[in-house]
Amino acid sequence: LHTAYRRQRQMCIRDRDRQNLPRDYNMYGIVEYAVISAGAVTQLIKSGIAGRQIEVLSYVFVCDDVTVVTFKSDTTPISGSLPVAANGGVSSPANEDGLMLTAVGEDLNITNSVGNIAGHITYRII
Repeated sequence: LHTAYRRQRQMCIRDRDRQNLPRDYNMYGIVEYAVISAGAVTQLIKSGIAGRQIEVLSYVFVCDDVTVVTFKSDTTPISGSLPVAANGGVSSPANEDGLMLTAVGEDLNITNSVGNIAGHITYRII
């Protein structure tokens, strides 16, 4: 009985509408993952959600050319410029307090100045 109850509860939590969860549940319960894969462009990582912010928790990426990478809230930088050597990379360990935060309702983007970039990012909606 305990196992069946637990399984049902997990399914209910999984199937909830994430945009309507209270802020504290988002902060402590839902961490999402996205792939970073782009050429010398701005890549949309996560579309903004009205009334919510996107908080970056960790990231790691590698580049095949000398480049500068910047995380952005829509078009506004939310990170410093991250210079990367050819075949080099950057990583940031997970930080539960968050590394950077978009403005309310804005997209999370990453811009790469030259070459190709590949990696992943974890974030949460708050």
